[in-house]
Order: sequence, then structure tokens, then C-alpha cells
Amino acid sequence: MLGNICQGLQKDGSVTIAGFGTFQVKDRKARTGRNPVTGKPICIAAGRRVGFRMGKALRDAF
Repeated sequence: MLGNICQGLQKDGSVTIAGFGTFQVKDRKARTGRNPVTGKPICIAAGRRVGFRMGKALRDAF
């Protein structure tokens, strides 16, 4: 099942599972962060992340 979700995200950018939710690829911009140990600013590169949004049935269960 996880393999199918990965393939769907690579192909279409989103996968919807009825009654459960939607996985969607999102682009993140480059930004400046801070090293928690030293406090120095560091550059965080742009990238792609997978987000999840719960479906109504799952949301109502909680």
C-alpha cells in the first residue's frame, strides 16, 4: 500500500483515500533558520514535502 501511495505522489502529486484523507506534495521555499545550539543563522534549502489532510470520516472519529 505504501508503495502505491509513493507512486501516486510521484505521478500525480496527490493521493486521496476515501474516508481517510489526502496526501499531497507541497513545495517549500528556501528560508533562514537558526542553529539551536549556537544560535547562528543557517540557510535551509527549498524542497518538497508530503502533507496530509484528514478526511471527514477520520476527523469525525476524533
